[in-house]
Amino acid sequence: AVDVARDLLKIDPNHLVAQRYITEYQRQKQLALDQQRKKQNPQNTYQKVEFQSAQPQEIPDDSPTATPPAVKPELDVLSRASAAAVSSAKSLTMPPIDLNKAPKILLAPELISWQELDHRAGYFLSQVDGTTSYEDLIEISGMPKAEAIAILTKLLEKGIIGTR
Repeated sequence: AVDVARDLLKIDPNHLVAQRYITEYQRQKQLALDQQRKKQNPQNTYQKVEFQSAQPQEIPDDSPTATPPAVKPELDVLSRASAAAVSSAKSLTMPPIDLNKAPKILLAPELISWQELDHRAGYFLSQVDGTTSYEDLIEISGMPKAEAIAILTKLLEKGIIGTR
């Protein structure tokens, strides 16, 4: 799973779920190493740590303490702004949904789990079977029509569902 997360980061360096997964993996690995050290040397659990320099040392990528590179605030704002621009451009160029067609799940199940989806989008995904139309999905959801269409549109934009 860590290799899949690293591959996703090679494709999309800003993939938040992959970054969180790798960070948590590294944290767990560091905890295991710390516990192992405590078992090996129980008398010296509290050791004095001295810093040799004020500059951070280069940590190898494979190290359990490696963290994703920090994003400068101005770059983060730019990336969010460009993502918003792409999203609004997609919504302008996205054809309206034909509510009589039935969507199918296009993305592999192991890739769906890496998407940032809320519980409502997950509900829609659980109902997509290739035979139930968009109109029926909206009806059985019990949500306001505009809200349901917005969620389905987001799933379409991300390429998770679609009609072939």
